[in-house]
Amino acid sequence: MTADLNQALQDFLNDLNDVAEDHGEIFDTAVRENLFEAVYLGFLVPRAGYKLPDRFGMYSEAANAAIKTALQKYLDAAVPLAADLTPQERLDAFQNPEVQTEDGLTPDEFFGWIENITDLSN
Repeated sequence: MTADLNQALQDFLNDLNDVAEDHGEIFDTAVRENLFEAVYLGFLVPRAGYKLPDRFGMYSEAANAAIKTALQKYLDAAVPLAADLTPQERLDAFQNPEVQTEDGLTPDEFFGWIENITDLSN
């Protein structure tokens, strides 16, 4: 995976970590599922015409807006970088455990973990 894709992921995780400092509900199951769905439809297996939702299950509109901004920033950076990757390669890049926040949080702490992209077809 490219260093640029890893950097986009690290920036995204740091943005989410900034939200988490004041909004611990970002780690709630419902929020994690909403976040993963947005990444799935916007990056892993992009759906044509997909638009990010305004709400992710956070308690405040400001927190929902901060997550949406972070997601959009990530998608704007990562999608072009991953244009030639398969969905599984995108998943592997997205779940890279070597990419962490400044506080040591990994992608699975914000989004959960799946082994392969076909896990979602069941």
